Amino acid sequence: MKKYIFDSYDDFYNEYITVRSPQCIECGEDCELVDSEVACYIKDRKLQFSSMLLLRCKNCGREYLPRYSKQMIDGAYKIVVEANEFQGVFKPLGSKQQFDYCKEQNYLYDYRDYFNIPGLCEDREHYIEGFLTPVYFEKEALVYFRVLPEYEVNICKRSIVGIPTSNSRS
Repeated sequence: MKKYIFDSYDDFYNEYITVRSPQCIECGEDCELVDSEVACYIKDRKLQFSSMLLLRCKNCGREYLPRYSKQMIDGAYKIVVEANEFQGVFKPLGSKQQFDYCKEQNYLYDYRDYFNIPGLCEDREHYIEGFLTPVYFEKEALVYFRVLPEYEVNICKRSIVGIPTSNSRS
């Protein structure tokens, strides 16, 4: 279980407003999202989460709280304070949010990726919630796109990107 300890709400708030990049501040390597059990202590309150996404460096293993996870901690802290409790246990509701733009395609994705991968929900070009959410598919699906002239498929070490070619735009 990963533990985060803050001496005061102000200390937590300073972390809350800190914007993280997808690179590790220690070694500069890329971070990836991992699901973890987390205990967060803010002053004299303990918040326990059975499932929370963290950014973990692929190289050195250092972990960071992404934006959405910090929002979850903040909301949980306010619930515990309002109830005058000193401990709270929080579990995911299990709901799978579906973004409006892709409901009919029934893509497989975890909506939390959109909110936790730095930069995705700050996309000002598209203004569609969830537009940059990574989707999961079998690599064999790329065969379809490789034969269509309106798509160019770039297979890289880190990612596979299907990009419409300029011929496909009207």
